[in-house]
Amino acid sequence: GSRTVRAMDTEGLVGEAIFKIMPNISTVSPSQASVGTTINLEGNGYGMTETIFIIFAGNPTQISSDANGRFSGSFVVDSQPYGTTTILCLGVNSSVVSRNYLLIIPKIILITPVSCSVGCVVSIIGAGFVPTDAITISFGTTPSVDNIVTSDMGTFSLEFTVDIQPY
Repeated sequence: GSRTVRAMDTEGLVGEAIFKIMPNISTVSPSQASVGTTINLEGNGYGMTETIFIIFAGNPTQISSDANGRFSGSFVVDSQPYGTTTILCLGVNSSVVSRNYLLIIPKIILITPVSCSVGCVVSIIGAGFVPTDAITISFGTTPSVDNIVTSDMGTFSLEFTVDIQPY
């Protein structure tokens, strides 16, 4: 909000100016993450005990600021394609908005089973990749067990058969 800056000399003469405190997301931790990661935020510049919505990928998370307008909160990264995405914090009463950014990075988010013998079928799911991009899946000493194109959201799923590999 707005604050008055005042200067007074020894004669009692006063000069004033208005200064506006802007909202800020001061910390995004970690600053790059894959799907399923918890992101912690800290910020300031909001109203006293104001309700704030953290908005990431259109999904709001409600938190509140303290008596000094500071806040902390977290959210979990949902399915997102690779790249820089915007995080918004919206003050409900003040209508002020701050923004910061998060880099989504690729990850194989599921592999099942996690161990088996030669000849078994393994399923994998990946997320955080570039949308509609060609992906080559390698496994141990085999440089390419399969190729697949990611979805519009940068995800893929596939199965492959475990081939002969040294232990």
